[in-house]
Amino acid sequence: MQGTAALFFAASKCCSFNASYRLLSTPIIQISNGTFYRQHPASRPPPGQDAPPNLPLFPQLTLSLPSFSSPNQHWAILSPSSTVRTAFLQILRGQLLCFPPTARSYPYLLSDKIAAKNPKLRFPERAIEYVGFDVERKAFGGAYLSARYESRVEETDFSLAQYLTGITGLNVGEEYVKERLPDQDAMLQVVKDLELEPYFHKPVSTLSNGQSRRARIGKALLSKPEMLLLDAPFSKIVLLLVR
Repeated sequence: MQGTAALFFAASKCCSFNASYRLLSTPIIQISNGTFYRQHPASRPPPGQDAPPNLPLFPQLTLSLPSFSSPNQHWAILSPSSTVRTAFLQILRGQLLCFPPTARSYPYLLSDKIAAKNPKLRFPERAIEYVGFDVERKAFGGAYLSARYESRVEETDFSLAQYLTGITGLNVGEEYVKERLPDQDAMLQVVKDLELEPYFHKPVSTLSNGQSRRARIGKALLSKPEMLLLDAPFSKIVLLLVR
């Protein structure tokens, strides 16, 4: 791929597809001969300013990801460049400019099944959840949690339980709470699966770096996305989890 470092795609449990994998025909993401840019290729900088690099990303990319498979699939993406890897995930969520614009589509998100399930999931940024770990300081309000592990707990520090619901403001309204409160059984199951039970009622400021990573994954799972993108959860690996 000219202008873009190579990516290597691999299914987590098999090297190649075989007859035991049943892929549904409607893809959640469909890209056909698409080329992507961070800025419009025809844009020009103001007089006297240098133009930032705007190389084409993944020229003539063709990719199709199924909406469902049996058994379930977990995909790993390996790249020598974290910048390129993150750009690829942004492309999957509908970000960055696509040429031609019709080269990227989301057929499954436009289906009647999604409309009946939750109309908000018609939008890629809602249906495809992204959790990135390259810049940990952006999580939980802008500080490295590992650096705050032994910090003094303030009265206004919200708990892990509050963080998982997304309800972290003070004096929030009842309707706001109802709209965002996830199913309690589902939340407790996510907390159990991610081994966060001992910290459920503790302030997030006391979580270690590893615990905060699991908390962010848990919050993304509770939003019930159709696809979850984990950017560098284990240093160099990207996972695409398709339900």
